[in-house]
Amino acid sequence: MASGPLAGQRLCRNCRAPLEEEQEICPACHTHNPIPKPWYVPIVGGAIVVLIFYLLVDFGDVFQVLGLD
Repeated sequence: MASGPLAGQRLCRNCRAPLEEEQEICPACHTHNPIPKPWYVPIVGGAIVVLIFYLLVDFGDVFQVLGLD
């Protein structure tokens, strides 16, 4: 039998007790164990913000205000 966590489980960073996949608070020591986010979440979020900015800003008016027109 394996001594590591089962599939879908993580270990508490304080007491190493097994945690369920969606569990953030350890039932043994009550330590907060945030669920790690995939590496691409900040990149996708940033791309969405840039896209919304691009769609909402009238760059012709911005260039005119800056004297670049």
